[in-house]
Amino acid sequence: MTIKNFFILTAISSCLFGIALLFMPEQMAIWHGQNTLDNFGKFTAQMLGGALFATGTIGWMAKDSNPSEARTAILKFLLFSDICYTLVNGFHLIQNSGGEPFQYLELIVTSFFAIGAVYFLKRK
Repeated sequence: MTIKNFFILTAISSCLFGIALLFMPEQMAIWHGQNTLDNFGKFTAQMLGGALFATGTIGWMAKDSNPSEARTAILKFLLFSDICYTLVNGFHLIQNSGGEPFQYLELIVTSFFAIGAVYFLKRK
């Protein structure tokens, strides 16, 4: 896999999850095993959706970048954010003794993206 493909996959994944959280937070809550979502939960989900969409935008803009300090900083940002998402999701699954299939999919996706960021950071 090339770094360009990595950034494109990051952009697609982040933007899809971001758009889903922005425009269908209630459905995303159901896919995460929550039957209801109060106003603060909806607001929080939409804020995360905006952050994920911004992350996808960064990935898309970085896809054609040359090796530089800025590209390294973007990879470090992606690594840190994917580690955070993986840990939060993993802790939630452990605390609830399991979860919905969608949560396991997210855990796998964020783990692979974190591994990909490490790979490209080490590959210099």
